[in-house]
Amino acid sequence: MKKNVLFYSAFMGYNNGAEMMLKYIILNISKINPLLLSGDKGEMLKDIPPNIPFYILPTSKLGKWGNRFERILKKFFNIDIVNIHFKRIIKKHSVDLIVINSVFVDKIVPLLKNNNIPFILYLHDLPLEYNFISIDDFKYIINNAKGFIGCSQLVCENLKIMGCKNVKLFYEGVDFAKIKTSEKIENEIKGMGYSYVFAMSGYFSERKGVHIIREITLYLKRYNAALVWMGLYPDNSYVYYIKKNIENLSIDNLIITGLLLDEEYYSWLNTCDAFLLTSMRDPYPLVMLEAAYLQKPIIAFNSGGVTEFVKEGMGKIVPYYCVNAYLDAIRDYIEGKIPIDKELLRKEAERHDITKRIGEFEDILLSFIE
Repeated sequence: MKKNVLFYSAFMGYNNGAEMMLKYIILNISKINPLLLSGDKGEMLKDIPPNIPFYILPTSKLGKWGNRFERILKKFFNIDIVNIHFKRIIKKHSVDLIVINSVFVDKIVPLLKNNNIPFILYLHDLPLEYNFISIDDFKYIINNAKGFIGCSQLVCENLKIMGCKNVKLFYEGVDFAKIKTSEKIENEIKGMGYSYVFAMSGYFSERKGVHIIREITLYLKRYNAALVWMGLYPDNSYVYYIKKNIENLSIDNLIITGLLLDEEYYSWLNTCDAFLLTSMRDPYPLVMLEAAYLQKPIIAFNSGGVTEFVKEGMGKIVPYYCVNAYLDAIRDYIEGKIPIDKELLRKEAERHDITKRIGEFEDILLSFIE
């Protein structure tokens, strides 16, 4: 009989690689009966097929006054609506194991404490992201999880350093069959007239290295080259600061597309000459795999899991956050001084095809279930 595994993820939004990875897993899993619990009403939920049960925690649906009412019921009448909802899900599906996806655990930990269900942590994060967890919740997860899955060797090493036991490695993956491009969109991009176009994809944030856009784009001007940044563009003070920098320096070779999906996203990535991973820290970015599959060389800082993927002939890794070395690598690529093996890029990417590796992930999950 198949085991029933509940996957919990905090948002189910498109701007999070950990949740994209979870979607790929849920859509391809076969040895296990999956169900999904989301902490929010993320757009990605519409991609979950009807044969896979999914639920949203009530706190994301109640609204301001509903949440206030929920807190009153809990405080004065000891009625916990969220826990009641959770218990019903567990009982209805006879859940054997809960998989917590990533570090955003504030909504699920109280439910774990009130229900004796085995759980594991599927970690896609490096230590600075641990600050998204309260110290009490973090200690509870570390001390009570039946095991851990890390998305890169570096992530696994950080878990082991803390004394975590039963740590398994499962590299991130992509369903490459879903990659489709549009010749029409690509021709429009090529018509912009740049000699080179470089791509970066990710949330427009400090962690992804948005603050060095100024240096990169000003440097690219000398080669009639542009930088395309694909990803959500938040309306906050930090982004406003970056935006004013761009305006005041008359930077006109930066293209900020906002969040792109499916064919449009892959068309932009496929048209670019190389992929610039500007992240300050990144455990094992999915877009790195997508770029390699499309045979785009990768230029990156030594910022995490990228060093476990990029080999000679696939691009260039430069010392951690040495901006001058990064600009030199861009120059060397443009001038043909970095040897690129496009077949190696595609080959290494294909080793991460989730449709071929899903059995390995399922076996890891089953090893946690007694």
